[in-house]
Amino acid sequence: MSSLFRQAVYYGLGLVLMKGVSFVMLPVITHYLSPHEYGRLDVLLTLMNLLGLVIGLGVVDAMYRFAGMASSEQQRRKVIGSAYFLSCLAGVAVFAVTRPATSWLNQWLPASYSDRELSLCLAALALSGFISVPLAWMRMQDRAEWFFCFSVGKACLHAALVYVLLRRGMGLDAVLWGALVSNAALALAALAVQSRHVAPSSAAALAKPLLKYGLPLVGGGLCIFLTQGAERWLLAGLGGAEELAVYGVAAQFALVVALAIEPYTLWWFPRRFTVLGRPDGVALNAHYAAAGAMMALSVAIGAGCVGPWALRWLLPPEYDMAAQLLPWLALAMGLKQCSHLMNLGCYVETNTRLPTGLNVLVAVVAVPAYALAAAHSGVFGVVYASVLIYALRFAVFVCASQRRLRLDYPWRDLSIVLSAAVFTPALIQMDQFTAALCVGGVGLARAGATLLRKQRLLAASMETELCKP
Repeated sequence: MSSLFRQAVYYGLGLVLMKGVSFVMLPVITHYLSPHEYGRLDVLLTLMNLLGLVIGLGVVDAMYRFAGMASSEQQRRKVIGSAYFLSCLAGVAVFAVTRPATSWLNQWLPASYSDRELSLCLAALALSGFISVPLAWMRMQDRAEWFFCFSVGKACLHAALVYVLLRRGMGLDAVLWGALVSNAALALAALAVQSRHVAPSSAAALAKPLLKYGLPLVGGGLCIFLTQGAERWLLAGLGGAEELAVYGVAAQFALVVALAIEPYTLWWFPRRFTVLGRPDGVALNAHYAAAGAMMALSVAIGAGCVGPWALRWLLPPEYDMAAQLLPWLALAMGLKQCSHLMNLGCYVETNTRLPTGLNVLVAVVAVPAYALAAAHSGVFGVVYASVLIYALRFAVFVCASQRRLRLDYPWRDLSIVLSAAVFTPALIQMDQFTAALCVGGVGLARAGATLLRKQRLLAASMETELCKP
């Protein structure tokens, strides 16, 4: 089995199993938790996403940038060790600061929680600082089999704990305890493996460029949170936890778009800067970015057509409204993946001021748009606003990226696939399901034909060059 194919199998199978466990657990969790309790859980997950950006410090992206372009293996190892030290330190620091402030957090959150619930949430979150860099290092080193074992093992342990504790009547605490124990097990295993190969290092000379590159990404990430998290706060505050639960379930199903494309991005993102240094690096980056974008939009089309039926079949009747939201949220997720894949020019400099500024711009538009949409049209308004905001984000990132580094994308093919992805949920909402299937089929056929036509471009170089660490 070739190295490239083996990695793709491990990444694909690992993510299918890891995320698949989450999808399998969704009907279980919604069976044991009322919409009100599921809404409270969604608020905590949003809080973890927000604080997780702070813990991350942007060091994983910085590690990709500086380790991928390091002049020697020794320098590369030093960069990775320093990134790991910073990530662990951030996890400990965030817990030390936030744990005594749980009373203040409870006042700020749009739902009320006990001190125990918030403490479990914060402890599980702090452990993520010990996990992110080792998993990223495995991807950089082409240790796909390790990534598979660690990720799938953690997901299965979490699911088993949650199921057992839910059956014991622990409710929301079951999910939080499962997250804490599974994160602790993965953090210990990752620390043991990482320390044997690249131990944490507190080298100040390396920490400075890592933070200089990474910290603006935290600011940008916080702005992204405003486009992908603030709406949950608004829904919980204006519509209550029940309305947030419906939105959260639909958004969870829409994540199938990210799940489907993630094996590809896990393989490609750590390599794109290294590949850019090759004589044909610009052409290679254009090819792989466009291929990923078409795959993301194709999955969004499929999720919009099939997802509502699956959601109604799997979940209790209280969540039926989520089926109406899913096609639009799948489109929003597809646009989000496109903006991530086609933004290379925004990151080629030694600083990240440009992407940070663009994220600020989108956030400035997103917050009032979500507020107006939630107040005027409730959950449906928020969903439509999400599509428009992610379309705006896609447009500004692609335009800015092209000004810094022009890539020759197949714009005509991309436009046809994107148009099909937009019209499909609109036709579904008008109960024109047959027409939606026809339009979606055209988009899928065009994407498939384009990918097959361009595959010969890199058939030889993929195996010989891109598999190198």
